[in-house]
Amino acid sequence: MEPAPSLLRARAILTRNTSHLLPDVAGLASVAANGVKDDPLFSALLEAAFLVSSADGQLALEEIGELADLIAQMTGERVSPGELAASITSYSAELERAGRSSRIEALAASCTEPQARRQVIGFAALVALCDRDLAPSELFVLHSLGRALGVTMGEVNTIVRSLKGELGMEG
Repeated sequence: MEPAPSLLRARAILTRNTSHLLPDVAGLASVAANGVKDDPLFSALLEAAFLVSSADGQLALEEIGELADLIAQMTGERVSPGELAASITSYSAELERAGRSSRIEALAASCTEPQARRQVIGFAALVALCDRDLAPSELFVLHSLGRALGVTMGEVNTIVRSLKGELGMEG
């Protein structure tokens, strides 16, 4: 099956890294080569994307596939599907055990650099926008992440609008 045009644009955005709202793909590829579990930014990016993708209470197979594709792009294919599946399983278990608010607070505590915090929001928004629809529950989680990370609601909305523009989406 051919990837959706918005997913292809998301990949292109990550590849050319023209946005200060997204992480440096080259840097993350080297992190992946050295072990992703030990890198707080990579972990925060992945968990934030998971939290937004699962905002409606279920993580659809298409969302897992889109998330896997973007992670593969970010890491230069250095994160195996098994590692990604293990991470998603772990995040699901933690979400079930502790709840969304607790996971958001833990994520915020692990990500302290202001620019990294905006990149976490940007990447989570990019993942949410890959299906060309930002559900109210996804926007709520983005705002909750923003609040925990010290990014205002207005900044989160600006990040979302900017990424929508880069993805060629209306509004």
